[in-house]
Amino acid sequence: MAEPDRPQSPFAASIDFSARPPLRALAPEEIEQLLAAHRLYLETERRAGRRANLGSADLSGMDFSGLDLRRIKMDRAVLRGADLRRAHLQRANLIGAVLERARLDNADLSAARLSGASLVSASLVEGRALGANLCRRLSAGGWHRPR
Repeated sequence: MAEPDRPQSPFAASIDFSARPPLRALAPEEIEQLLAAHRLYLETERRAGRRANLGSADLSGMDFSGLDLRRIKMDRAVLRGADLRRAHLQRANLIGAVLERARLDNADLSAARLSGASLVSASLVEGRALGANLCRRLSAGGWHRPR
């Protein structure tokens, strides 16, 4: 069947699954305020403070090393080259995050949500990802979900 003769869905041209929302620019002071509220949220077992939402933010090159970021929202965030060594990222939402060249050595990603995340050239030496929700292919390096 020639290409022009192939049936087409009326929705095919209107849906772009590769589109990303615009990145949010956050000032360092705003990030620190969000992280302070998140610390309180964790320390009080979610009774005070607020879960930090850094989704769709450009966090390239940021230093989050050693921080307690459990349950943080970083979906679709750009963390290219970010330092997340020794970070506690249990149950973090990193769906669609760009973690290219990120340093995740000794980080704990247990039960984190990483579907669609890009980990191209990321370092995860001695990191933990027990129970993490991984997509079938995270990077060109061939990371695959265990079966």
